[in-house]
Amino acid sequence: MTWPDRLWQDLQPTPGRLSTSLRIVLATVLTLILLMTWQIPAAAIGLYLVFMVSRDSPAVSLRGGILSMLTLSAAVGAVLGVVGLTDNEPTARVVSVGAVGFVVGMVMRATTLSGLGTIFGFIYCFLIANWGFHVPADTQVRGSLWVISAGAVAVACSVAVEYSFGVASPVDRLQQQLQIRYKALDNLFKLMAEGVTAEQLSAATNQVTRLAASGQTAMQELYNSVVDRNLDPSPLPIGSRVHITMLAQLMDLSATFGF
Repeated sequence: MTWPDRLWQDLQPTPGRLSTSLRIVLATVLTLILLMTWQIPAAAIGLYLVFMVSRDSPAVSLRGGILSMLTLSAAVGAVLGVVGLTDNEPTARVVSVGAVGFVVGMVMRATTLSGLGTIFGFIYCFLIANWGFHVPADTQVRGSLWVISAGAVAVACSVAVEYSFGVASPVDRLQQQLQIRYKALDNLFKLMAEGVTAEQLSAATNQVTRLAASGQTAMQELYNSVVDRNLDPSPLPIGSRVHITMLAQLMDLSATFGF
């Protein structure tokens, strides 16, 4: 299969993709309108953060938005702290980028909050690089604080859109995600049992691979929402947390087996 065929398969619609895409577009438009109306600098950072907000459920979006703002503020504070303590020493800035890169890499690999590590590393490297220009310190500080304002607008618009148009029940959303994976596995192994050609099997394998690549973080966050909101989990499998982990492992193995 050629790479255009693989790209076309990756672009095929999946359950929930259209509604999620439309909510992202709406949040992006609202964010851009407010940033331009209020003339807030660092609009590009705000638009970037729109895509970093989780959209599994409104509650998850709110929690993720709060964590994103705390991470963004921590990154700005770290930049100002490094610059202030080292008197904007170029060597210290370079060394700090390496240290932050190492810590962020560990966060992305060893925790389920990889998105927060990405936000911290990106914002830190973006802001620390600006201190290499010959610009007054007060201008640099104001620019860093404007980044927080742009991020707040982006997160607020994203969360508002999710509460207005997102799926309200994490139980239904989690059950839907489980069913999508069950059906993908059923289709893959049914085709294997029928002895179809490799080309016919490739489409089913790619679908399982895409689901396997998405991991289990989103489903675990949905389950956390069910627990936090004390919702009725009876439609879900017994031992859902372990079930989700084992299903994610099964998806990985099945994708490999299919190839």
